Amino acid sequence: MLLIGVAGANALARERVAKAMKAAGVCGVSVYIDAPKQQGVSPRNAQRRLKHMNEMIAATPAKGAECLVVAHVVHEAQALRIRELGGYVVHVEGVPSDEVPIKRGDLLVTATVGGNRHFIDGEAALSQLWVSKGAA
Repeated sequence: MLLIGVAGANALARERVAKAMKAAGVCGVSVYIDAPKQQGVSPRNAQRRLKHMNEMIAATPAKGAECLVVAHVVHEAQALRIRELGGYVVHVEGVPSDEVPIKRGDLLVTATVGGNRHFIDGEAALSQLWVSKGAA
């Protein structure tokens, strides 16, 4: 299963990128949207979000999806878990996340169809990651 976390920018832009990945038709995509209810990085909130994300990751293969897109990666622990599982983190054009650092190999994406400057759109990002994963 391909696992992708979407970080950076704002909740609306992250959701637009995740929905573009689902609509791309490259593979069967399930989108997990757990929008942050508040700003801030309390340890309790980070643990809750990580627990829920892990539950979605475990449930996704049973739903028949080939890819899970986590629309709101707002804590570093979430990004670390995605990477531990062989997944990828993409960063949305806009204000970078204070919590989730951009690492070498991460893709820069935009909610703008067709991309914008050095940012690719959600469909192109999913296609690139699908091929990188060797799933195609």
